[in-house]
Amino acid sequence: MTLVEDRGTAPSPALRSGSAAPLLEVRNLSTHFFTDRGVVKAVDDVSFSVAPGEVVAVVGESGSGKSVTSMSIMGLVPNPPGRIVGGQILLQGRDLVGLPRKAMQDIRGDRIAMIFQDPMTSLDPVFTVEDQMVETLRRHRDLSRGEARDIALETLDKVHVPDPPRRLKAYPFELSGGLRQRVMIAIALSCQPALLIADEPTTALDVTVQAQILQLLTELQRDNGMGIVLITHDFGVVAQCADRVVVMYAGRVMETGSREAVLQRPRHPYTQALLRSRPRLGERGRLTAIPGIPPDLANPLPGCPFANRCAETVDACWAGLPALQSVAGDAEPGRRVRCIRRESPT
Repeated sequence: MTLVEDRGTAPSPALRSGSAAPLLEVRNLSTHFFTDRGVVKAVDDVSFSVAPGEVVAVVGESGSGKSVTSMSIMGLVPNPPGRIVGGQILLQGRDLVGLPRKAMQDIRGDRIAMIFQDPMTSLDPVFTVEDQMVETLRRHRDLSRGEARDIALETLDKVHVPDPPRRLKAYPFELSGGLRQRVMIAIALSCQPALLIADEPTTALDVTVQAQILQLLTELQRDNGMGIVLITHDFGVVAQCADRVVVMYAGRVMETGSREAVLQRPRHPYTQALLRSRPRLGERGRLTAIPGIPPDLANPLPGCPFANRCAETVDACWAGLPALQSVAGDAEPGRRVRCIRRESPT
């Protein structure tokens, strides 16, 4: 079975034709951290978009800039030491960069919501599920506590939490990992956001619960028409959920394209190496690791950031950073690769 056969639903006609207006546009985003060791360019000139009803997976190793990108979109980069130093983040045409704190708080949890990696640390342990859901709803909607509680119950039921009235009265420590993650999803969805950011939403869960959560996200995205930014390092998750893929390395976008193109016809050596390093069902032996280590972002290498780990390096790779551009002979709209070896037909 190929990776792309795992996806149960096809992109909408609007997504296939490219006619849907972007819900989110990230344009030349740069987020840097100012440390004693120097400036760490965690996100450097990153651009991508998300259409309504589309799932865009942002993929890469730890330290590639995925989570900092998501935190930048949410306006949650800690300052100091971090700061967005360039670019735009357009949500339905409104630039979120530089918004006053109060305006960003009004958007966060309402028009944009986020599911974090670890629900145990994201949920407040001293408040019940009801307290946390009701607070979110009343913060963004003109509701009585009773009205907010009714919506909370309805949302818990929608994300398949068993016995919602009982779970509503529970504290986070009284719930299993899978239920805590479902509660986090319910809180994120309670105000019906246009955009959902899911940062490694299944990392802390066992395999069976992972599959349930991914199926749930797919169902909710299809039913509600949300755009989703899915942050992950797992290409199995990408195959199951994504419409398009953005591959990041050392704070930069290295390859973009449809799920099928990136998984079946990867063009960048880094994407190819990531796919080779994944476990395969039925295959024995050691995994194929990517040699070397990621670059130090406080002291970046000249040229392509992947050059010191790439088996295809030529002298020109060290001379300057390749542009992210279309590949000759590849007609797919939005297909881009940052590799000097791919600037001509291969």
